[in-house]
Amino acid sequence: MSWRIGVGKADITPDVPGIGMLGYGIRDQNVQGVATPLFARAFVVQDGDARLAYCLADICFISQSVRDRVMERLDSLGLNEHQVMLSATHTHSGPGGYSHFLFYNLPVPGFCEQVLDAIAEGIAQAISSALESLTPGTVRLAQGAIPDHEPVGFNRALTSYNRNPDVAKVAASDAHVAIDRTMTLLRFDDAAGRALGAFAWFGVHGCSVHSDNTLLHHDNKGCAADAMEQWAVASLDAPGFVAAFPQTTPGDVTPNGRWCARRRLSVGPFDDDFDNARLNGEIQARQARRLWRLAASSPPLRGALAGRIRYASHEELPVDSDLVGGRAGVRTARARIGINMLQGTGEGPGPLLHLPWLTWPLQRLLRAADLVGRGLGRGPNPHGTKFPFLDTSRGGRGRAFGVFIQGDPVLPGFVDPVVARVKALKQIDGVGDKPWTNPVVPVQLFVIGRFALSALPGEPTTTAGARIRETMRGSLGALGADTMVVGGYGNAYAGYITTRQEYDQQRYEGASTYFGRYTLAGYRTRLRALAASLAAEPNGPEAPLGATPLRFTPRELALRAFVPAD
Repeated sequence: MSWRIGVGKADITPDVPGIGMLGYGIRDQNVQGVATPLFARAFVVQDGDARLAYCLADICFISQSVRDRVMERLDSLGLNEHQVMLSATHTHSGPGGYSHFLFYNLPVPGFCEQVLDAIAEGIAQAISSALESLTPGTVRLAQGAIPDHEPVGFNRALTSYNRNPDVAKVAASDAHVAIDRTMTLLRFDDAAGRALGAFAWFGVHGCSVHSDNTLLHHDNKGCAADAMEQWAVASLDAPGFVAAFPQTTPGDVTPNGRWCARRRLSVGPFDDDFDNARLNGEIQARQARRLWRLAASSPPLRGALAGRIRYASHEELPVDSDLVGGRAGVRTARARIGINMLQGTGEGPGPLLHLPWLTWPLQRLLRAADLVGRGLGRGPNPHGTKFPFLDTSRGGRGRAFGVFIQGDPVLPGFVDPVVARVKALKQIDGVGDKPWTNPVVPVQLFVIGRFALSALPGEPTTTAGARIRETMRGSLGALGADTMVVGGYGNAYAGYITTRQEYDQQRYEGASTYFGRYTLAGYRTRLRALAASLAAEPNGPEAPLGATPLRFTPRELALRAFVPAD
């Protein structure tokens, strides 16, 4: 039986003026208009009773609330959790307010049902359109590196990257080669050879447009999709062509390679951010067109068509000993955000960006305590040298900076609008004791012939992604998969995913890795087990979903709701 292919696209642009944007965490970056519409783009592949649906949305990340709402809408279409994978382009110029977890809504400020509905409805519509358009067709695969001379991405955390023993050390002038420049493309055609669409995975942050922008914008990934779709209309006579550019491992990859002294930001080659987003998108689209043509000479994918998802708490999770140097009994940590998150990055500076010396003594103290603890036989501290900023695992009962009750700030509200927001929530019993970030998150695998795709609920760095691909390669060969792609921002969100060496450096990325120095080992452990389950029964009875994700009551959400300004 031949495969059937369908593609779909739907608008997800919300109409909520004044809602905060999600990505930079800037309280006064509020939506004032629309520069580009936001879309969800989907494909469905079917082989008999086996179906897989993938959808990419022009938002910062997928939240558990988005996934839950989408699955409610897809229930009548016969798709189950294992068959649906959701991801995000990671634009920093999209709306916030669609997560149920307090931490992400503090700068917005508040949960917004209208934004969540617009996103979920659009994603469900894109998948529904893909199902309705199913037709016999082919899926072909091509892979290749974006040439080094193309200024598509740069490693923004080279000191951390160079700590990894499995990479060649790179000088600052060569930051463009310290990333994974590989793009992987799936080409979709119908049985008559007419072009249907293309999805091209490549990792680069969605921050060509900076925090001084107040217009909804799909950033470089959306620009790439627009360019590819316009090319398909003009060159392939394919007006319904759907192109999407999902993320892979962009955790330490920036599109900005130039320091602008005037703006005190790292920026692209042009002075205008929208021009930089278009340039970066055109580079990605140009590579996708090369791969499209290359894929024409490759055989159609055949073999397994299978998917599996499993939820688990990533806190205090046992990890496989071979992934941590043979040590037994190692676990991840409870969620904590480090103080160096406040440094931010070159394109999104935080208040401590130019004051790293303030935190060096704290890190040295924690490193010494860690060494003493090991000497006394207590084993390594799972949080390593991370000095706490927020203890998000414990909600309002957690300790800010390891000292103060974070749900009842001692600082006056005028110091920072986020502090003012927490104080206001405290007055109406809106803080609560539930975690401020998501502890129970899914991992997922899709196998489409020899192509394997993982979905992780976070932002893997370049080297973390390489190690995850190695885990996938060792676990999915039995299904015939030989091309492995790691997808970030998948199905939920729980911060960064760094290597242990990067984590111990405690730059922005390490400080934003919630579950401690063994976060990556935890995901590799879970993916290994999931792959074994999938290989044993790729098309067997519906597998268990695992733990139940944390959810919030209508009252809790109402207390934290976004209230538009008059």
